[in-house]
Amino acid sequence: MKTLRASGIGHPCDRNLWYGANGHKADFDRKALRIFAVGHALEPVAVAFLREDGWKVEHNEGSQQAALEVRISVGKLGIISGHHDAVISREKERLLVDIKTMNSRAFALWKKQGTLKKNPQYVDQLTVYAQGLGAEQFTGLAVAGICKDNSELAMDIFPFDPSRWQGIYERAERILSASLPPDPGELPSWACRYCGHKEHCDLRQDVETYEEPGEGVASVADPEVLAAMETLAEAREVARSMKELEEECKGTLEGHLLSRGIKKAMGGGYILTFNEIISQRFDKKKFEKEHPGMVQEYVKESKAVRFDIKEAAV
Repeated sequence: MKTLRASGIGHPCDRNLWYGANGHKADFDRKALRIFAVGHALEPVAVAFLREDGWKVEHNEGSQQAALEVRISVGKLGIISGHHDAVISREKERLLVDIKTMNSRAFALWKKQGTLKKNPQYVDQLTVYAQGLGAEQFTGLAVAGICKDNSELAMDIFPFDPSRWQGIYERAERILSASLPPDPGELPSWACRYCGHKEHCDLRQDVETYEEPGEGVASVADPEVLAAMETLAEAREVARSMKELEEECKGTLEGHLLSRGIKKAMGGGYILTFNEIISQRFDKKKFEKEHPGMVQEYVKESKAVRFDIKEAAV
């Protein structure tokens, strides 16, 4: 029977899901497999943290071999199946939870942007579990994220969306009924880089070549280069998010403390001090306006490389 995995149902590429449903085994490199292994190993750690925080945890332990399996029929075409991680409850809350491990960059972005924006594939995964288990029994769905770099645990809670489930079901029907691999259309670049079906796919071979489409332009596949590009993009996004967060915090602190004349505050293991800084800067615009003929005499040319990076559609 054709089977779509709930854990992969949110992948943006229909072709990726088609290969899996039609019996093609995914082939991941050693690095990816070790990342998966670390995630599995940290799952019981996250469960322990949740219990320490006062949650009653019903852990569906065992990943793909877990005791409880969700199986949803897609007509006579096949099924969607998967194993949820846990159900947690406390007071009036009862949440269906999936546990995810992330590095510090991904963790910071996820906390800042939320699962719906940063990792919509996780929302799709939980939506399938909720539909299969009975969404009415849960007060919400949640991703429990654990940062692999510092062991911080955070949780993002969101509601079950029936319309989202309808979209997932219709997509499943389309993929399972296709006799040939569907055209994936425009995709984010990561969808091909981290795809386990690259060996089967004949539409994305250019992703793995060194073909030079023009002078000074190259399509690269070197894992070290690709990793550096990805990390740079993530670092830029983290920096932007952290700058926004810093400004929000400054506004709060100024409004609650500095506006009341408080210059130093202590609490929560921190000491905050407000220091007034007076600086003097050269007024370049005024100088250019008043002494236009002298500007070039004092201009010194220098060269530097600016790295501009954005996600490309493949």
